[in-house]
Amino acid sequence: RVLVEAAPSEVLVNDGSTDTFAQPSGSPAFLIRWLHLSQNSGQSAAMYYGMQEARGEYIILMDADLQNDPMDAPKMWRKLEEEGLDNVFSRQHRLAEAARRAVRAWGLEILCTDPKAYADALTAIVMPEGVNADEVRNLILERFDLSLGAGLGKVAGKVFRIGHLGWTNDLMIMGALAGIEMGLAAAGVKHKRGGVDAAMEYLAGNTLAAQDSPVAAAARR
Repeated sequence: RVLVEAAPSEVLVNDGSTDTFAQPSGSPAFLIRWLHLSQNSGQSAAMYYGMQEARGEYIILMDADLQNDPMDAPKMWRKLEEEGLDNVFSRQHRLAEAARRAVRAWGLEILCTDPKAYADALTAIVMPEGVNADEVRNLILERFDLSLGAGLGKVAGKVFRIGHLGWTNDLMIMGALAGIEMGLAAAGVKHKRGGVDAAMEYLAGNTLAAQDSPVAAAARR
């Protein structure tokens, strides 16, 4: 680890997934402590060392290697304050649940089998036996310009990931789910139709009207 700034107000962690690292060109209006981890240390290591350094006193940004401009941090804080953390968490849970209902309606498996352990940051979808998840991802990217996360480690090529964290809204997640449903059909992946409808019914809040609908029944299975 290389600590660059003293007396910081924020801790920014580079998890080492690229060789380059975005640094502000001028003097920021806030002080940052930079933590550079070795190449490919991963986000778990970034969180661990960031928490150790922050000790509960600073805000931590992870994975800052050219994916985020550090100078945008004050804008992000303002957005969080404007929306309110409770509203942020509620929105993320709502979008995650919509994605999970879509997956169930498709008749596919969510990698996490324990609903109590579901992550509202992303949903990993397990492809049927014999289907290469990366090939499906690439087809969806080429055909619908939709980028999905790859499976890592033991599940590489077996799952792809839908991210629904950050500045994501209902329309964005519905567009992503529509691209996936069309992509599954284009790739010849065996699935049921209706995932987009299941997610849309949930987001629309029509719980009473949807309880007995075929789409809602498929989502509960």
